[in-house]
Amino acid sequence: NYTELLEEVYKVPEKQICHIHGSISEGTVEIGHGNLESIEKYREEAHEKEKIFDKNGAEISKGIYNFYKASFKDTKKIIAANEDIFNGYRGITEVYVYGHSLGEVDMPYFKEIKRHIVKNAAWYFYVLCKKEELKEKKAELLKKIECLHIKRQYIHIYTVDKFLI
Repeated sequence: NYTELLEEVYKVPEKQICHIHGSISEGTVEIGHGNLESIEKYREEAHEKEKIFDKNGAEISKGIYNFYKASFKDTKKIIAANEDIFNGYRGITEVYVYGHSLGEVDMPYFKEIKRHIVKNAAWYFYVLCKKEELKEKKAELLKKIECLHIKRQYIHIYTVDKFLI
């Protein structure tokens, strides 16, 4: 995330952390989405409404288009800018994921990590939930990460009832 949680709470050295979307302390936070379809949808919608002289509808669609365009997180550009970081992951055999939403916009980063680590690396996902909720949470998580094409035998999902801080 954008905070110094890893450094301050878990004592991870700053040089071992890549704040890929910037950090609050540096004032370089980059937030956004990866939904190119919405950008195109509202661009086309604005154009169609202009053709039928729906001025108000066109302005609304342009506003939504401009919002989506301005808040687009260019993951390809961010990955390219951090190529050295990802190259440094060669030989990694274990990946630990704590408290991550695993949103669609973040999947390109996980794909890039997977591309660089060893093929049979173990992936450990820690889910914040009660033990009785784990089965449902596992199903949700597996659905989210299926795009990573990690063989099921290398996926390990554990519950935690609180994240230690």
